[in-house]
Amino acid sequence: TGSWVAGMKGMAMLRAGEQAALVRFGPSLNHGDPDDLGLLYYANGYELSYDIGYGLGSTHAHVGWASSTVSHCLVTVDESNQFEEPGSGGSLLFFADMPGVKVIEATSELSYAASDVSEYRRTVALLAGGYLVDIFRVAGGTSHDYGFGSIGTHLEPFGVDALVSQEGSLAEGFDWGRKVGMDGDIMGHPGKPYWNPPPGNGYGFFFDVRKGAPPASWGGTWTIDGAVPTSMRMH
Repeated sequence: TGSWVAGMKGMAMLRAGEQAALVRFGPSLNHGDPDDLGLLYYANGYELSYDIGYGLGSTHAHVGWASSTVSHCLVTVDESNQFEEPGSGGSLLFFADMPGVKVIEATSELSYAASDVSEYRRTVALLAGGYLVDIFRVAGGTSHDYGFGSIGTHLEPFGVDALVSQEGSLAEGFDWGRKVGMDGDIMGHPGKPYWNPPPGNGYGFFFDVRKGAPPASWGGTWTIDGAVPTSMRMH
């Protein structure tokens, strides 16, 4: 019922009141996703982070989206998946279970050895009152994309003016997210198990894309319509 670390498995669970956070820093084996330092966040009776994880391994949605680093609550370097070269599994730097704060810090530079990343480190803390603090440090590579998804489909940005909608996804020329069928395959592409829709990094699955140039302080609020409605505000 408390916070704990499974060191050899590379997992840590933080618990504070009605909050919990799972951080995974251990190696990904043959059925794992490229999600070292992945985060799952729970509060108010919900898994507020959204990560569909491992489903039927042959579907296009699994191969193209769920098995992409960008589908997890992580930093994606150079729009590429972790483990482009062999190497997985990080190290626990510290863990503390104190009355006012529960905190873990772990590192996994092996995740992006192909991009010459010298630092890939995450610090996650739960604070009393319903707060989660997430600090991700990356050094190396060219681009760093921090991603976080919630279960709510009603997202209201704040502090961002003049958001501009665009057609398609974050990958030019592709719009796979609108074409996923009930079976998890892309409609119009039958008989292609284990197919990875181009460009092969998951960026073609985003939809309803809006872009902007926010100032230093910005974020969004998700409204979750469940049996007990709740909301999540992210800065």
